[in-house]
Amino acid sequence: MNLKHFLYLVLVFFFQLNIYSQEIKVTASNKSLSKVLIELRDKYDIGFSFNDDELSKIDVNVSKTFKNIDETLTFLLKSLPFEYEIVSGVYVIYPKKVEIKAAPSKPKVYRIAGRIMESKTNELLPFSNIIINSTGIISDQNGNFLYSSTLDSVFRIKISHLGYLITDTLLYAANKNVNIYLTPSDQVLNEIIVSDNLIENFSNTGNEAATIKLNHKVTKYLPGSSDNSVYNLLRLQPGILASGEQSSDLIIWGSYAGQSRVIFDGFTVFGLKNFNDNISAINPLITKNIQLRKAGYDASYGDCVGGIVDISGKDGNTQKPHFSLGINNFTLNSLVEIPILQKSSLQIAYRQTYYNLYKDGYNLFPNQDSIRNINLADIYIYPDYNFRDFNIKYTIKNSSNMFYISILNGKDDFDYSFNKTIDFRNVSKSTSEKNHQLGASVFIERKINSKLNTSLTVSHSGLATNVSDKYDIYSTITSQLVKQKEFDTNNEIWETKAKFQTSYQTKKWHTFETTLQAINNKSIINDDSAGVYVSGLENNHSYYTVGIKDVINLHNKNLDLGFRASYLPYIDKLYIEPRISYNQSLSEQFNFNIAWGLYNQFLVKSSIIDEYGNYRYVWAIADDVDVPVLKANHFVGGFSYHKNNFSINVDGFYKSTQGLTRYIRILTLGYQGIAQGDGRSYGFDFYTKYNFGGHTFWLSYTLSKSEEHFSYFRNEDYLYAPQDQRHELKVATIINLSPIFLSANYVYGSGFLEYPYRQVSSSKRIPYNRLDIAATYKFLKNKNIGECGISILNVLNTENRKYTNFERIPLSQISSVSTYFEAVPFTPTIFLKLNF
Repeated sequence: MNLKHFLYLVLVFFFQLNIYSQEIKVTASNKSLSKVLIELRDKYDIGFSFNDDELSKIDVNVSKTFKNIDETLTFLLKSLPFEYEIVSGVYVIYPKKVEIKAAPSKPKVYRIAGRIMESKTNELLPFSNIIINSTGIISDQNGNFLYSSTLDSVFRIKISHLGYLITDTLLYAANKNVNIYLTPSDQVLNEIIVSDNLIENFSNTGNEAATIKLNHKVTKYLPGSSDNSVYNLLRLQPGILASGEQSSDLIIWGSYAGQSRVIFDGFTVFGLKNFNDNISAINPLITKNIQLRKAGYDASYGDCVGGIVDISGKDGNTQKPHFSLGINNFTLNSLVEIPILQKSSLQIAYRQTYYNLYKDGYNLFPNQDSIRNINLADIYIYPDYNFRDFNIKYTIKNSSNMFYISILNGKDDFDYSFNKTIDFRNVSKSTSEKNHQLGASVFIERKINSKLNTSLTVSHSGLATNVSDKYDIYSTITSQLVKQKEFDTNNEIWETKAKFQTSYQTKKWHTFETTLQAINNKSIINDDSAGVYVSGLENNHSYYTVGIKDVINLHNKNLDLGFRASYLPYIDKLYIEPRISYNQSLSEQFNFNIAWGLYNQFLVKSSIIDEYGNYRYVWAIADDVDVPVLKANHFVGGFSYHKNNFSINVDGFYKSTQGLTRYIRILTLGYQGIAQGDGRSYGFDFYTKYNFGGHTFWLSYTLSKSEEHFSYFRNEDYLYAPQDQRHELKVATIINLSPIFLSANYVYGSGFLEYPYRQVSSSKRIPYNRLDIAATYKFLKNKNIGECGISILNVLNTENRKYTNFERIPLSQISSVSTYFEAVPFTPTIFLKLNF
């Protein structure tokens, strides 16, 4: 025994000796036993664990002083069907066991099944962490859990969920489901404080390979969160590209545009333009839970080769009407929750921008061109941008069943024009883009018994995009037309899906899950451009998928085996995707995980490059001829360390993708046509978080490399991909001076190639820097919680460029002008949030 262990035992001994020798005074008149124990806990600092429902039914009448706590409990439990024991310094009170005179030939199995819910609204809490009699499990996507034992009919249960107070209670084996309610930590002003009663602030990493679980409720104090954007939280996570500000198309671990998926309530969100961080495609007021799966995910997910952001919408308040309003100098957000017979809820949410997010911005530096030292031939675009969306969701649920219908309708309009004279050329240009996102899902869940759970999801979603672009170039000397270009593109993508899932727990350590789904995809491409671009193409195809997943949980080891099989009848091919992951707790602090899998994608987003290196993207259905099926190989592994208020997580990854498609016309390379290629990305993420004195600080760093090879390359070497960036650093902190909260975050990126199609030494990288700050005052009046404050994005007004959002316009055979869409400028926002 070393000195550290010896001192620990000495401290425990003296602590127990102090409790044992302390006099205990109890005075109660018709007071419940549970309240008496709570008073003793608070007065004498003694830990108790008991079932509140059972002990609250027992009244106590006593006025007496006892020598110690053991004498007190012996007296209080006298003649009652309860007894106690000390477990890790906690007095656990439980029903007396009844002796079984004749042992049965087969051990009796005791089961407990239930659902985790929010106390005030009955909101279901998915993926909650549950410890039952020292065994850890996780609730499913609807908060359900099941546990069985042959040793004891009494279960000590400890439950935690991001953003909620920990619940510690005793339950008994029962044939019916039980509901367990957690209290949100934001019902009190000190919600960021980390203590025995509060869980970690907003994120959970390390239990599954390359997976982060987020609760956006506790991150409301971050800069930009007042601007009604879920993206402000996602961009600060390791592995998600923040430097390019691609809120409409997340780039996760080097994935290409369209390879990652955002799922909301079971339907795919293909993404609106979202040209500013002030607003994004998912409304945070109706958001409950976010799971980020960067790579190596299990067989219950598929249909893409990049990462997955799975967002669960709120179920709504079934107890009382609730109204939320968020307003600032750019955007408006509102949510109404209407309970119906305390069994169901109707939610209606609406958002919109009411000022132009660019032209009505602020400029503290009037002489920006001299400060930025930009090329006079460069043109920075400040477009007109308008956004609005509407959500409606109806949910009804009980202990065994759940039904909801969720609908999203969103639109945005983006356009700009300019007329400028450069190098004896008059350039006149106008561009517009309109997007319309629709999505709807119907979800039915039926819990057949304590072992078998089933669900059916039927969804339909799509995105319609129309892009118009025109420019004319005239000589200022001769007034003759030098060059002219005009195109109009309409691209629509639609997905209809039916998915049936089952989960069957054969043993307490073994669960078998199946997924059956049918998917129909429809794509429309109309392009009036001549040359290589596709014109008047419409495809409508269906395919079918079976997924099987076998989960084995043995104490501190978890093994997940599975595969997906997809049959595409329109090309008569079967695609098999095996998956495997392993997780092991090496100690109470260290956790190790590893995962591997094959992935296919049948609905792809292909790039188009014109002769000047300008990129555009269109959705298409893979036919494995002109548009190949995307095939990817993911290998990820990492470890995590958690102790008290300190966490470290490291993930390494290697991803390769085959079947990339690019429509290209680069005359300087002598190539015109449809090119196919491969891509690969590899690197690692480092993430650390520290909670101190009610405050929190975290840092993440990504080192990565993304490469590609296409058939039009001059040799077999892999070259940098357009999204390649070597370094990205993110730092954030929240300071709790309740009721005032201060926060700041900083993002640095080493930059992308300015002209990635060239791949020459002259192609430079432009670094990205952005500092954001915010201050929030939280107030409570007549049980209504409100917040007000100021948030400033890009405090230093650093010139940053959005990823791929630039265009080169030829002035002559030897010169050109570049147009850039500037990233978020200096943007102060004054906000007010009210909850009724």
